[in-house]
Amino acid sequence: MDQSEEFNTNQLIIITNRLKAGDDTAYDQLVKQVEVRLQFLTRKMLRRFPSVRQMEETGDVMNMMHQRLWRRLKSKDIQSTKEFFHLASWELANELKSLARKYLGANGWYQNIREIDPEVAKNIPENLTSAENSDLDHWFSFHETVLKLPELERDIFCLVFYHGIDKEAIAEMYGKDSRTIRRWYCNAITQLQEKLQDKLPELDRLD
Repeated sequence: MDQSEEFNTNQLIIITNRLKAGDDTAYDQLVKQVEVRLQFLTRKMLRRFPSVRQMEETGDVMNMMHQRLWRRLKSKDIQSTKEFFHLASWELANELKSLARKYLGANGWYQNIREIDPEVAKNIPENLTSAENSDLDHWFSFHETVLKLPELERDIFCLVFYHGIDKEAIAEMYGKDSRTIRRWYCNAITQLQEKLQDKLPELDRLD
């Protein structure tokens, strides 16, 4: 996570302004600043989609996410690195949703291969797609609900859940002690539980 420490809002605004002015090389500079953090995010979210992970490498998913993010940044004003990482998380979720539909949908690859080539289909575990397909809408409902949390709880939750930053590092960012960060994180989980109930996925503990 250290790679993003020197990536600040002023740098981000300069880069996005260059991008909107037509300088596409600016995005390459942006990627160098945030690649490690976005790679962590992609791997974490991809683990929740085993059918997609079987078909797509982490780097391929990241490339498709970058295409989405590049298009959004060319037309959207980003005011902070926090807002940027929220946008990146959203575009990654949208890309995974698109890929999951592609492979799991009624006319998706997994359904078609069972009809076209039963021999190949024998190598696909029966439970690989069924549970994931049923959980797909729950996962995206969860992601949308996270983005609707009050700003403080949302930001703390995203730093922990999506970006894997520990409470000590977050405490330093906010100038608070780690117990305060843990309390804010628990508040976020409580609000998610109230809204999602049994649709809430397993969450990381913040010990």
